[in-house]
Amino acid sequence: MESMGHGSYTLSFNGDLLLATATGSWNEVTSKEYFENTRQIITSNNPAVWGMVVDCRTFEQATPEAWKMFDEMYLWLAKHNMLCLGLVYHSNMFKHLVERLEEHTNESPLYGQHFSEDYAEVYAWCLNRILEYRRLESLPLEVTKPEQYPAKSSGTSAQKSAPGLSPTP
Repeated sequence: MESMGHGSYTLSFNGDLLLATATGSWNEVTSKEYFENTRQIITSNNPAVWGMVVDCRTFEQATPEAWKMFDEMYLWLAKHNMLCLGLVYHSNMFKHLVERLEEHTNESPLYGQHFSEDYAEVYAWCLNRILEYRRLESLPLEVTKPEQYPAKSSGTSAQKSAPGLSPTP
């Protein structure tokens, strides 16, 4: 019997920002798939530095095995030039659970995590972190501001999509 994933996600890479949404209740299968697709996007784009914005407003919960995969994933991301992580969340409990990921971060003084219920605020915070880093390092900026930020979804399902093929929020 084949194990089925629970929960869903979208991923897209926009210049220097990896944009993700997480929806529903996740198990280890979905977490592994999410990690593999994220790893594929970062490996194929090979950004010098980058940030990640994750919209978790419709994320519900995860199994202990899924949380272990998140820990492994964020350790890998930090080792592969992730400069900042912004999370759009729906509850303070979720914020508390995710804050522990900071132990896996870079030593860069610009690195950080930002939590808010406002997608535009999180996106702008990540973009400003990258801008500041690029200004200090005299590197060009590759991020473009989206025309519109996603509104909070009222449903609990989203489409899984091929790496890099999701519409930009």
